[in-house]
Amino acid sequence: MVAIASEAGRGEVTVSGTEFFKKEAWFAASLAGLEVRGYAPTDFERERLARALGARRGAASSEVEPQAQSAPELKGSARSRPAEGALIVGKLVDHGPAPYAHDPRQPMSYFVRIETEQGDREIWGVDLERAFATR
Repeated sequence: MVAIASEAGRGEVTVSGTEFFKKEAWFAASLAGLEVRGYAPTDFERERLARALGARRGAASSEVEPQAQSAPELKGSARSRPAEGALIVGKLVDHGPAPYAHDPRQPMSYFVRIETEQGDREIWGVDLERAFATR
């Protein structure tokens, strides 16, 4: 969809479908520089886009979108931490090794991104990789 819209020279796309599909379509189209109608991204998703654009440009996300650094703590955002021992229930969206907090100046760690009812959560921990190891 994104490739077709880009090839056709359209500057915008309208998305519909499941929330997950709209979220991923918004992300892909936004990366391609298209305006997206039919989906309102969360602060976390805007920060994810800023990080991806920053990585694409070879710059730190703090240089790409400074207001993302000063965003208020929101329940369900990547910045708030769950209470010790709290159960987090949701759908696994992404996981893998990356520099801590996606900051290239930080040491390597492992992240898990979970889509919850309160929004996306990103959890970091070096031992998370072992939890995903196949036996």
